[in-house]
Amino acid sequence: MLAASGTGVIAATAAGTATVPARAAGRAASRGPDDGTPEQIHLTWGDDPARSVVVSWASPGRAVRPRVRIGQRVIPAEERGYTDGLNGQAVWTYHARVHGLRPGATYGYAVTADNDENAADPFSAMFSTAPEGRAAFRFTSFGNLATPNTDWVLSYGQAAYAVGAVEQFQPLFHLLNGDLCYADLNPAAQPEVWRDFGNNNQASAANRPWMPVPGNHEIEFGNGPQGFS
Repeated sequence: MLAASGTGVIAATAAGTATVPARAAGRAASRGPDDGTPEQIHLTWGDDPARSVVVSWASPGRAVRPRVRIGQRVIPAEERGYTDGLNGQAVWTYHARVHGLRPGATYGYAVTADNDENAADPFSAMFSTAPEGRAAFRFTSFGNLATPNTDWVLSYGQAAYAVGAVEQFQPLFHLLNGDLCYADLNPAAQPEVWRDFGNNNQASAANRPWMPVPGNHEIEFGNGPQGFS
């Protein structure tokens, strides 16, 4: 049983059960310029991991009034769109910075937009803030993840099981150490590779911060002076 207070703090928590898709869920999802349904939902730490978190996601089309809800709080998201330099595809991403959280607390949250196809029952998950001061905690770490969709160069089915393994350990956070999805090796479909990567990671990254470090395979032709746009 989960009980949420008006501030969004979960009074009781239960260990999640990881599911391992055969392929990234986003491949089968419909796409459209007016579809603001959140996908690829993931967390990163804010400036103070004990009191803040950033909720990020993408949508197939431009979202209308994208936002995160925690209890009675509604946090507007910042839009950061870009156009892929090689195939010209527009990508819409969103980031909501959540401050004022309590150390060592577990929160439930929901992500939605006015043009979210699931607005009646939006995506929801839970996360925990870091403890304050000296305290024991667990983290996990690996790199070179790729996606579970073997249509892409260097992707492999084990990428789904790796995400599930993180959830089995229930870490406070995960470090993703470079060469994230190898979109640069699939230059005709870079945004689709990132989409498969993000939807695969969502099974864990929506529940706990995943902290990525760009590697050489994040350098993409046509995407900014450094290739990291």
